[in-house]
Amino acid sequence: MADVFVSYKREDKHLAEDVIHRLKEAGISVWYDERITPHTSWDETIEQEIATAKAVLVLWTPRSVTSQWVRTEADYGAEHGKMVPVKLEDCALPLAYRRMQTADLSNWDGDASSREWQKALGWVKSLVAGQGGVPDIGPNRPGQAGARQAAKAPKKKRGGMIFTVLALIALAGAGAAWQSGALSGFGGPSVDQIRDIVAEDVADVEPPPPAPTYPTCFSLRVQVDDRNGDGQRWDWPAPSPDPNITSSSHGGIRLSCEDTYTCGGSGYANPETNSHVNLRIEDLDLNQADFIGQGRCRIPGDGCRVGRAVVHVRGC
Repeated sequence: MADVFVSYKREDKHLAEDVIHRLKEAGISVWYDERITPHTSWDETIEQEIATAKAVLVLWTPRSVTSQWVRTEADYGAEHGKMVPVKLEDCALPLAYRRMQTADLSNWDGDASSREWQKALGWVKSLVAGQGGVPDIGPNRPGQAGARQAAKAPKKKRGGMIFTVLALIALAGAGAAWQSGALSGFGGPSVDQIRDIVAEDVADVEPPPPAPTYPTCFSLRVQVDDRNGDGQRWDWPAPSPDPNITSSSHGGIRLSCEDTYTCGGSGYANPETNSHVNLRIEDLDLNQADFIGQGRCRIPGDGCRVGRAVVHVRGC
C-alpha cells in the first residue's frame, strides 16, 4: 500500500505527473488511478488505497472542482484528518473547502527547490510520519482541526445576519423593557450584552472571495526545441523551424515566424478576460514529424510547456 493517495481529474494528468514525480523523488510511495489494472475492481481498489494511505493529496483545478469523484475523495480525506489540498490552477474551490489551509502551486514550474513545493511536501511528510500537523502555508487560515470542522459545518449565509439584526431589534426592546422595570419579574440580558453577542456573530460572517481578474490583452514569446518529432535536428538545410501559432480560444492569434527558434507577438485581445489561452504550434511546412505541440497556458504566465516549445505569456 502507498503512503499517499493522489486525487485528480483525468484531464489534469499532465499537471499531476509533475507532483507525482517530485513525491517519488522525495522517497514517498504514491498511488494514483493509473495503477489500476484491467483485472481489478475500480471501486474496491480506490476504497482500499484511500483507506490505507496516510495522506490524501487533492489536486484542485477548474476541472477537478466539478468532478464528483475528486470531491468524494476530498471529503473522505478531510473526514479522516489526512487531506492535503493543493491548488494547481486558479479556481473557485468547493464551498466546503474554501476556509481550509491550501497549498498554492498555481504558479509552480516543477522546481523541487521552490518554496511553495517545499511547503506542500512538508505537509505530506508530516502526515506520512504520523505527526499530523498542518504547516503555516498561508495567512489567516484555520488549523487542521478547524479546517475539518469548517468542512463539515454549514457556512453562515447573509440571511443569517438579517435574522440576527431582526433578533437584535426584538431583544433590544425586551432588554430595555426589563431594565426599565416593565419586566422586572423576569431575568434577561442587558441591551449592551445583546449588542456584544450580535457584534460577535456579525463579525464571523465571511464575505465571498473576490473574483480573480486577468489582463484584457497579452503578448506571446515562444521558444522551440532544436529537434523535430523524429529526434533529429530541424529540416536541412533550413537552420531552424518555422513556427506557425494558432489558438482555439483566441481567434486573433495567427502568428507565423520563419527560420527561428524564438518568436512572438503582442497586442492579442482577451475580451472575455480568460485565465488561459489554448495554443497549437507547428512547423510551417506542416510535415507530421514537425508538429511541435498544443496545450493550455495561463494568462499571464512564464514557462508553460507546449509540446517541444516553452511559451511565456505577458499581460500588456
